[in-house]
Amino acid sequence: MLNSCFIKIFQRKAFYFAILIGCALSGIYFFMDVYPNIKYGQISPYTSWIESTTGSAIPGLFFTLMPILAALPAADIYRRDVQTGNWNFIATRGKKANYFFHLFTLNFLAGGIVVSISLLFNIYLSFMTMPNIPVDPLINGNIDLVNSSTLFPAFYYQHPFLHMLFYVFLSFIFAGVFANIGLAASLFINKSFIVILIPFIVSNVWNYIGYVFRFDNYIPKVFLVQDSSYFDIQVMPIVITFLILFVIPSVVYIYGVKKFVIR
Repeated sequence: MLNSCFIKIFQRKAFYFAILIGCALSGIYFFMDVYPNIKYGQISPYTSWIESTTGSAIPGLFFTLMPILAALPAADIYRRDVQTGNWNFIATRGKKANYFFHLFTLNFLAGGIVVSISLLFNIYLSFMTMPNIPVDPLINGNIDLVNSSTLFPAFYYQHPFLHMLFYVFLSFIFAGVFANIGLAASLFINKSFIVILIPFIVSNVWNYIGYVFRFDNYIPKVFLVQDSSYFDIQVMPIVITFLILFVIPSVVYIYGVKKFVIR
């Protein structure tokens, strides 16, 4: 069952379409906002990749669309299986519980992979075209990573590349969370299109509440960016946000599976 779900996800056009859109945004950001400035001086990948502060609107667009990109590969697989009749074949084999457990896990991973590949593609472009100049607290002090605009600023200056990968991993986790929000919705909603939109809607409602009540450090669109200037980024709000966005959809998913599928 695990292999079946795995193969099904990686054979879907939606998986590669999501990667294409994510990499396109990363590439557009690089070629429009970074590459033209390389000739004016030596700039570092660490201070110009998609999660750094460059004044571009494209990173904001990327993280706004991230819930949709994460949900595209697999969030509607159960709904598709029901529509195509494949679910009846799975149900008759008596492996319903395994199906939903594996789907939940692989859906999380697929969402994280799509977003991570998009970010790593941008990092690749940066290192292939710019010198690997180490960041310095004095020289690069203008990027404001000496304060609470990022997690672990001391780690950033000591190991900037690992710090970049840490933020890729952080995006991986929250992309998986948004993917599973869509998967939970698929148990209650018949339309695949709406299932894919649900994580985007939840994200925007969450963001709106955060902005209105000034809980900026609880907004994924804010803390997933490596340099979130003007915001106070802390570990605990990120952990709380993850727990809320992970646990509630998980409970809804389990409830939906038990109520509507496994009787």
